[in-house]
Amino acid sequence: MMSTLSCDDTPTGDMYIFYKHIDKYLKYGKICTSGNKCDRYKDKCGFKGITPDEKAHIHTNICKRFKYLIYNILNEAPEHNPSIEKADGEYLNYWLNHEIHMQKANICPKDLLQHMRTLDPHDKLLPKLRNYMYYIEDDDVNNMYLLYHLYNNYKEMNDIIKSEIPNKETFMKYAKNCVNIYKSLDIQCNGKHKDFCKHLNTFKKKYDEIDLNIDKLNVWVNRTLPSLNNNEPTKAEIPKPSLTNGEHSEIGSNHSTQGSEAS
Repeated sequence: MMSTLSCDDTPTGDMYIFYKHIDKYLKYGKICTSGNKCDRYKDKCGFKGITPDEKAHIHTNICKRFKYLIYNILNEAPEHNPSIEKADGEYLNYWLNHEIHMQKANICPKDLLQHMRTLDPHDKLLPKLRNYMYYIEDDDVNNMYLLYHLYNNYKEMNDIIKSEIPNKETFMKYAKNCVNIYKSLDIQCNGKHKDFCKHLNTFKKKYDEIDLNIDKLNVWVNRTLPSLNNNEPTKAEIPKPSLTNGEHSEIGSNHSTQGSEAS
């Protein structure tokens, strides 16, 4: 996907730092894609008359979901923990950039945040984000989106191993998805993406350390973990970006939504 949006800002920190705390953010994969939880912020997100009419409803919907996400994530963070604060800020910036690209919102992250602050000047959480809002190129957002999916599949694999009756077939489908997604990202590891590839390699190490040689898996025939370096084609599908940023976990041709909504 190519974007024509041009924003006059550059990354201010490590945009990938939130992957160090990825377990915290996986649960926010599905944010207000159903129900009316985000409608509580509707009165503070009226973009009509502020941004162009053809985009105002998109900006309003992004704002509602973004405020919901901000409230849940920042209120969960322990105070005076710089590492978590930075990770939260970078994750929220990634999420917003993903929304802007996927919904063709045609607005810079800093501008959207400023409009949100104008609409809700009493919101004490929004000012905390002003140093984290910057534009991320669409190809970088897509790479980050796919790495998120690698970790989501990895989490599902570990949950299966820890379950009372581990299901090998489901486990292997998640593993093959990891192989397929990893292949698509591995070929992009050039000079431009060297920082991203450091985090991709961190994921690879975690994946390779999955231990299937444990007693509870003795009933599994052939307990070989598919290699991320395997050149054989797989049937797993690369996840496609969602217009609602609902993070999907694809098994075969089924596109089921992963993650639980923040409460």
